[in-house]
Amino acid sequence: SPSVESPFGAPKYHRQIRYTFSGSKRSLRSIPTSNRILIMSTEQLAERPQTVKEFLTLPAYKARFGEVLAGRAPQFMASLINLSNDRNLSQCEPRSVIASAMIAAVLDFPIEKSLGFCHIIAYGGVAQFQMAAKGYVQLALRSGQYQRLNAKPVNAEAFGGYDEVGEPRINWEFLDETKPTIGYVGAWKLSNGFTKVAYWPRIKVEAHAAQFSQAYKRKKMDSPWFTNFDKMALKTVVMNELRAWGILSVQMQTAMKHDMAAHTDVDAEPQYIDNESDVTGTATPE
Repeated sequence: SPSVESPFGAPKYHRQIRYTFSGSKRSLRSIPTSNRILIMSTEQLAERPQTVKEFLTLPAYKARFGEVLAGRAPQFMASLINLSNDRNLSQCEPRSVIASAMIAAVLDFPIEKSLGFCHIIAYGGVAQFQMAAKGYVQLALRSGQYQRLNAKPVNAEAFGGYDEVGEPRINWEFLDETKPTIGYVGAWKLSNGFTKVAYWPRIKVEAHAAQFSQAYKRKKMDSPWFTNFDKMALKTVVMNELRAWGILSVQMQTAMKHDMAAHTDVDAEPQYIDNESDVTGTATPE
């Protein structure tokens, strides 16, 4: 297995490694190469970091967070340790939790749940990085290309149909979040004057979730699609419409690449586990 002193070259997950080990003292040379990663002595297991807190004591992780956050790294890592104590995240592979937090750090987002720019979700034994609509709005404003952005649930009284070129008519003064939601709107105005209003009926959002989320398709009731449907819907509309019609900064492109992805370790390629048909397990909303 890869050395914990050089953690960023870790391979794809072999989840058995956390539970399958042997007390045998046979030399590794006598074990087929393909099986070596699955065999670990009890002594070796005890020496390996087992929690996010223990991994963050390793020089490689400290240095990587220092590169990204400079003097803010210690505070961010303290927040990460606190977050990792969550009942569900504590059951995840620690390096996947750290990797998700690193994406937030690269985007310069705090990971405190209450701030709502992004979330780290427990899913099937690994952590998944997840953007929120608020995060995409923040990144757009940072780019300097957008004057204003907004995203809201739409009730029937506020929806005025479509104009002659198919653009939705939204009566903003009639928006009322206390009334039943029939759809979701995302709108923005660029610095050059270009304005875009995008509207997704609720049925379109549901169809998107059914196509791209195994958790939604399997009706996992602790999935954010069920516990925070409106927030997931707004994020979906904003992300997809910005991708289609907006000006995307490097940070926005980075966020879209890693949104809803899990990572085996820091700097590893994203894996979109909620889109995989063989994924089992649960998602826990932040």
